[in-house]
Amino acid sequence: MTLASWDDLIPALLARKGDVIVGGYRDTEVRRKSVAFSAETFPTRMVVVTLKPHPVVRTLEQLRTEKVGAMKGTAMAEAALAAGVPRQNLR
Repeated sequence: MTLASWDDLIPALLARKGDVIVGGYRDTEVRRKSVAFSAETFPTRMVVVTLKPHPVVRTLEQLRTEKVGAMKGTAMAEAALAAGVPRQNLR
């Protein structure tokens, strides 16, 4: 089953509309309150994507100067902030 947003995943699991969630879904303290996480099964990595002809972002210093798009409340948004992207640059 596919869902419209990341926010729909845990409610669908709790409603028994599926058996597992797969993909880049991060283990957080808040999520552990309602679901159990396995050990890492599919290794993931974070990448930065730019629209050509914008220069490729190769360093954290460069990333910190960019306007960064990430889904609100996701591990990606948290990772961008932890990497030093200013909150006002996070869209």
